[in-house]
Amino acid sequence: MSVADILKTQISFIQIYILLSFFWFLYHFVNDKIFYFLLVLYLACITNEIFLCYFSLHKMDVGFNTSAYVIIHNVLWLIILSEFFSNKKIVYFTIIIYIAFSIINLLFFEGLIYFNYNTFILGSLIYLILFLIECFIRLEAEDIDFFKINKFILIVSPVLFFLGLSMIFGFHSKRLSYYKIFDIVPLYTIITYFVNFIYYSLLNIYIFKERKLKNAT
Repeated sequence: MSVADILKTQISFIQIYILLSFFWFLYHFVNDKIFYFLLVLYLACITNEIFLCYFSLHKMDVGFNTSAYVIIHNVLWLIILSEFFSNKKIVYFTIIIYIAFSIINLLFFEGLIYFNYNTFILGSLIYLILFLIECFIRLEAEDIDFFKINKFILIVSPVLFFLGLSMIFGFHSKRLSYYKIFDIVPLYTIITYFVNFIYYSLLNIYIFKERKLKNAT
């Protein structure tokens, strides 16, 4: 198979967009704790995409690397959320429980070969619940400014990603994932493209605005 064939069959629009977003991130990088968390997040994502391309090309199972990536991805987002959460101890305790569940699920239940759906779904639900709790706390305290600051763009960026993919993965059905809308595009493709585009676009906005705010000070 030629390089051109590999590019056509293995590299998607979203993968290109993620790579461009990573370059955007590096260009606007600032010496900030959140940016270091995001750096690890981007590196984990790109590493996973490289493995996906390689394994798909050689017809190999991608379950283990995607499951490992999901654990890293979700834990990092919970750590980022903890930076703005009213009660950090709750988030830290939740992270420990989630990591323990993920490892047990990986080793003894869904296994090392297949994608760990339950690990992704649980991590998504935890993030969404904690996010909503924090929003209600801020609303109850009439802290409307919280919803206007740049940090809110950051923590809201993965919400649709978690929600959209959990709805697909929740059914554990390949038939549903590959159901074609108007007999053209699989449902899974539409949802993943949409939620990933929103996810990384919001991150790009946060990164740009944060760099601008740092330069202003």
